[in-house]
Amino acid sequence: MRKIIYMILGFFFLILGAIGVLLPVLPTTPFVLLAGFFFVKSSPALYERLKHIPWVGEFISYYSEKTYVSRRTRIQTVIFLWVGLFFSMYVVGNTLVSVILVVIGVVVTAHIFLLPKDPDDRKFENEMIDEIEKSNVEWEAKTEVPQAHTEQDDPQYVPDHLPDE
Repeated sequence: MRKIIYMILGFFFLILGAIGVLLPVLPTTPFVLLAGFFFVKSSPALYERLKHIPWVGEFISYYSEKTYVSRRTRIQTVIFLWVGLFFSMYVVGNTLVSVILVVIGVVVTAHIFLLPKDPDDRKFENEMIDEIEKSNVEWEAKTEVPQAHTEQDDPQYVPDHLPDE
């Protein structure tokens, strides 16, 4: 009987999470994590299926295994989050609600980007930083500012103005 109740709760929270995908005011991740919790208690097979849902599977795995979330998933999640938030702001049209949604969006975005990164992402980021620094050095070398000419440096120097006599 307990497994059936857990399974019902799992589906209930999964449905709430799915509604949260469409209504950004309703949080998706906590409900899906709760669904995962109840599916682990009731049916490990349902939990495994939940982990393979494209829009939540990686987060479920992260929270259950405490590993990392790939850069691609983080970026997709943040884009999806902000598109949904802007859509909600447009539909609601209330300034106070818009401010609250922006605050929620900033906090969730920060949380997502503070999750541990894929080691391959770190390697890629370090390579990108090295490439940027290299291009900055090259650019600085190409755009070196010429020194001002004076009579001592250049015998053909013509001053912009003649000294007062």
